[in-house]
Amino acid sequence: TAAYAFAVIAFCLGFFAVVFSFCSQKGRGGLAALLFFITLCQGLSLLVFSSDVVKVFAAHGIELGISFGAGCSIAAIIFWFFAAVSAAGTAKNGDGDRDASREELEEPLVANDEAEAA
Repeated sequence: TAAYAFAVIAFCLGFFAVVFSFCSQKGRGGLAALLFFITLCQGLSLLVFSSDVVKVFAAHGIELGISFGAGCSIAAIIFWFFAAVSAAGTAKNGDGDRDASREELEEPLVANDEAEAA
């Protein structure tokens, strides 16, 4: 049952993280931590393969293995991880504002004479 709980936690927090990332322009560091936690929960959802559920199904002639669902879960782990790494990368750059580097310019991009002539 722990594997199912981790799967539900990963789904619910993943939905919250997607909504949070669209609604918030700041706080990417918190988003990165949340995405790393979702990666962990998604990975722990594969605990079902080490539980007694596999033995119960094997007793009834049903063999469980890494099939389509487990493959999708592994792909989700990879995608959550890359999302967390990219969110952490944008958090290191400041608040995610791409135009912040323009404040550090010492000279204008267009000279005043050229701007007045146009």
